[in-house]
Amino acid sequence: MKTLRSRLSLLIVATVLLCFFLAWFPLSGLVRDRLHAKALSELDIHSQVLATVIAEDFPDLSRLEALHRVVQDRITVVDGGGRVLYDSDVAAESLDNHRDRPEIARALDEGRGENVRYSRSLGADLLYVARRAQAPDGTVYVVRTSYSLASIGETLLLLRQRLFLAFALSGLLAVAVGLWLASRLATPLREIEEAARAIEKGDEARFPSGGPKEIDALASALRTMAARLKETLADLEAERSDLQLLLENLPVGVVVTDPSGRVRFANGSIAPLLRDRPDRVQGRPCQGVLRVPEMTALIEETARSGRAETTFLLRDKSPRLFQSQAVRLQGGALVVVTDLTERHRLEEARKTFVADASHEFQTPLTAIRAAAELILSSEELSDEERRRYADCIIEQQERMTSLVDDLLLLSRLESGPPTEEEEDLDLSSLLETLARDESDNPLAGRIVIERRLAPSAPFRGRPAELRRALGNLVDNAVKYVRKRFGDEEGGHVLLSLEADEESWLLTFADNGVGLVEEEIEGLFERFQRGERDRGRVGFSHGGYGLGLAIAKGIIVGHGGTLTASRRDEGALFAVRLPRS
Repeated sequence: MKTLRSRLSLLIVATVLLCFFLAWFPLSGLVRDRLHAKALSELDIHSQVLATVIAEDFPDLSRLEALHRVVQDRITVVDGGGRVLYDSDVAAESLDNHRDRPEIARALDEGRGENVRYSRSLGADLLYVARRAQAPDGTVYVVRTSYSLASIGETLLLLRQRLFLAFALSGLLAVAVGLWLASRLATPLREIEEAARAIEKGDEARFPSGGPKEIDALASALRTMAARLKETLADLEAERSDLQLLLENLPVGVVVTDPSGRVRFANGSIAPLLRDRPDRVQGRPCQGVLRVPEMTALIEETARSGRAETTFLLRDKSPRLFQSQAVRLQGGALVVVTDLTERHRLEEARKTFVADASHEFQTPLTAIRAAAELILSSEELSDEERRRYADCIIEQQERMTSLVDDLLLLSRLESGPPTEEEEDLDLSSLLETLARDESDNPLAGRIVIERRLAPSAPFRGRPAELRRALGNLVDNAVKYVRKRFGDEEGGHVLLSLEADEESWLLTFADNGVGLVEEEIEGLFERFQRGERDRGRVGFSHGGYGLGLAIAKGIIVGHGGTLTASRRDEGALFAVRLPRS
């Protein structure tokens, strides 16, 4: 009996039964009392009539017989001594003396008496009314009328049967109407319940329309609430998606934990510090997920103090430096991890650049100072020697100017917009010109520069910059071949240009001194050279390690890539430029 319909049905049935029992017993008693009173009133009237008849003419029994046929009551006449003189239903001689009968005794004493008792002569309960009568001769008699209570019982039984039938029919009708009303109430409520469960599951909710006014008003209010709730949930889901997308794309790692120390969220940037993928660590304890104990200690410290931070080093294939900050939330902790490796590397690169630039400037400045001091301090120098020292000063100044120009060019390539306008050009013609100019250099006379170039390679770019970049690569290849072979035969440089579906591929292969695997990663940085030592030999007059950095900056500025790799003999540089 947990449903509203069953409870309403039970309430209706209980109410009908209660009404039945509350009406049945009082009504039965009232009818019984009224029948009893009616019978007593009739008996009293009959006894008065009989007393009058006896007082006028007794013992004329014919009139008593006539009255008995009219009133249908049992009539008994008793003398003052209690002897039965007449009885309408039983022979008087067979009856005992009635002087001790309560109604007879009271009638003799008080003039009237009544009683209800069982009659042995008739074998039934009778209602007796006795009245005293005095004949003309002064003889005292008692006339008694009686009524069988069985008639009242039969009447009550018939009344109860009909009353029960009426109550049963009305009760069934009331129950049927009540069940129908309960169904009308329960059906829309059940539909409201189903709509609420649909909202809980995220499905489309259908609220009932019509029905009782109160339920219809409730359904209308719930329908409005469901629409607002749907809008609110949609807004929250959109905000949640935006927040998750924002957190996923942050350049810093983010971890959110619950009060028990389990991971609630981890974005992709935190992956290097996890033992598993970020999407598979949700709900797992931090101690089993995080790779570094410093972060676990940080979360524990945050739970105690509310805020903490630390810096730690992750020793992986290449060491990485991280800074982690955490703050306590109401439901756990928020940990933000910043990778300081690149910043630290750039700082170190800046320091190295300053040191290298200082070193590179120091060499020509020292030569200029030494030459100038010799000119100033020595009066015995000949004009030829003075001219030679002056030429040395000029040469070193030109080297410094070239170095400054290269640094300015590199800085502009990395930060400023191009100053040269783009033009249509042919990469094959450009490479052919660069190869021919390099072949005409007397110091490259014994080096074979082979060309395998496409007939034409149309490209739109900045000619001067591309000539500088590709020229640096050609010059770099020849320089390191020269370093290996010197003035001997055997040096070889191969320039090739071919096309694929999306780009032009330019390769510069040589059989020079080659590259060291460990140095390839930083080869395109400032002041980095491909040779192991920093000495300057041959016709190159000593490079500053800026040529490859400038070449890569120009290639990247044209939307291309520049890579380097080792060969069995020498090195290979590959350039990819997009085809227009």
